[in-house]
Amino acid sequence: MAALERIAALLATALAACAATGPAPAPRSAPPPHPPPASAENVSAEVEMADTPFTAEQIRAATKAGRTYRFEVEAPGKPARVRELTFVTVDAEGAEVRATSGDAEPSSQRVSWESLRQHAAFPKARVTTHDEEITVPAGTFACVVYVVRDGDKTSTFYFAKSLPGAPVLFFSEVGGVRTETSTLVEHRAE
Repeated sequence: MAALERIAALLATALAACAATGPAPAPRSAPPPHPPPASAENVSAEVEMADTPFTAEQIRAATKAGRTYRFEVEAPGKPARVRELTFVTVDAEGAEVRATSGDAEPSSQRVSWESLRQHAAFPKARVTTHDEEITVPAGTFACVVYVVRDGDKTSTFYFAKSLPGAPVLFFSEVGGVRTETSTLVEHRAE
């Protein structure tokens, strides 16, 4: 699945990028592709990206060793499972994030703060944003909501303004039918 989806999956289910599988961008398991640097040869290949909800510095400042996200992940026809992301070590450049999902063996991955930020980077032409307050089991949050459309697939990410990092709610739909939902049930700062 993907890396904001992995971090949204790993961080939003995840911050929203680590070594677990998660929802996909519009659900994705890996960071979205970024345009190559500008040059005479590839100017037409560039894609304008929307602003991300948080900077790499904001995510770093909000994250201490022990920060943990616990999500309930639901998909039609499957039992709900718990996905947990824990920041094991944290330093100026990045963090080691351990991901567990259901009965699977935990996995860990070293990620930079910039790579975590990039998990919420979407092509500007495919994204709309708005503010909304939502209540999930982990609390009530004022959020900036990113709705990302890619053909008949739509992914919606609720980023809590007070929790720089993974979305507190993420869901994906294909043809208007919900395919996966990740809901924050617990957040521990350290």
